[in-house]
Amino acid sequence: MIRLLQIELFKLWNNKLVKVLIFLYLGLLSLLALLTAVKFNIGLFTFDLAKEGVFDFPIIWKIAAFITAWFKVFLAIIIINSITMEYSGRTLKQNLIDGLSKREFLFSKFLAVVFFSLVATVFITLLSSLLGWIHSADYTMSDYFEGYVYMLGYFVKHIAFISFCMLVALLIRKSALTLGLVFVWYVFELIILLVIRWTFDMPEVAAELNHYLPLMSLYYLTPEPFSQLETAQQMGQAMGAQVEYDTGFGIKAFATALVWTVIYLFLGYRLLKRRDL
Repeated sequence: MIRLLQIELFKLWNNKLVKVLIFLYLGLLSLLALLTAVKFNIGLFTFDLAKEGVFDFPIIWKIAAFITAWFKVFLAIIIINSITMEYSGRTLKQNLIDGLSKREFLFSKFLAVVFFSLVATVFITLLSSLLGWIHSADYTMSDYFEGYVYMLGYFVKHIAFISFCMLVALLIRKSALTLGLVFVWYVFELIILLVIRWTFDMPEVAAELNHYLPLMSLYYLTPEPFSQLETAQQMGQAMGAQVEYDTGFGIKAFATALVWTVIYLFLGYRLLKRRDL
């Protein structure tokens, strides 16, 4: 297993595009620290993220996971590029000739998915910890670990999403077309939910289905946390509405993401096994 990961990382690190994407990705994640200076007005209400306690433990885990999870597409591009390059450069065929099995090839790609997801999680953990230590006036170790489960959701979310992209890349074998199809699939899921909700007037069915679709279900691993901020609650009260927010970790989404990941790997292996390379 270690050998396969080493081989994959060696191939990736010798790709200039991968280096650029990695440094760009880490740079964008670091911008989370700039949110400490964000202030904006909405009518009579002023949002000062630092004073709102956004960077205090334990909510910092939810904020960091929700915001930085959007950048996972950079890691997906790395994996997509590595797969499509195997086809365009005919290195996949050469690897198979040299004795690498199709199962080992797929597993090496998945190990890279897990590795990058882990690196992203560790990086955000360190950055969030630093921001929390700076801005939390008074906290206990219980406060520190209370919301860390969202980092687990962050980790699994990356693995599931990038594995989905990996399957599409194995199917399409073209980088641009793969990214386009992933986006089209996301829109397709969104349209399905909208049709069920509004055309067939079944909002409960749409809400439940949202927990099981391949991409939409990933939201519940790092749900939107801003609604629980004090100013957001005050705005809701001023408008005569109660602002609801997700207060717990999406266990259902956690299990769903793992099941979908296994399905992606199974389909990817079946595809490789049947395809004439």
